[in-house]
Amino acid sequence: MEGYFLPPISFTVLEAVCLLIGTDFIEQRFDDDYRVRAQSARGKIEDILPENVRNESSHVLKAMRLLISDKHVTPSKEKEYLEKIRRAILNERKISFHYTKKLQIPRKILKRY
Repeated sequence: MEGYFLPPISFTVLEAVCLLIGTDFIEQRFDDDYRVRAQSARGKIEDILPENVRNESSHVLKAMRLLISDKHVTPSKEKEYLEKIRRAILNERKISFHYTKKLQIPRKILKRY
């Protein structure tokens, strides 16, 4: 079996919430490879939580869900680019790209006091 085996561990409600928020973030922002793995990790985390911790973390997550609105979901084209960049990094390959700013913001000169 590929991967890791962790001995029995326990999470506090806040630790479980942190892990589950992390999987939410990855599901929304990363490419399909990571999305599928984040969903798998979420299922495993939820499966090992005692019922009272699972219920309480679910309650907290529903309240926190407001922080992760659908407006921030990464567009599919952006996910495609992220996947290419991730693969290039993992394969230690060079990449080139052209970058343009959407808005021109004037530069500020900061003075030391």
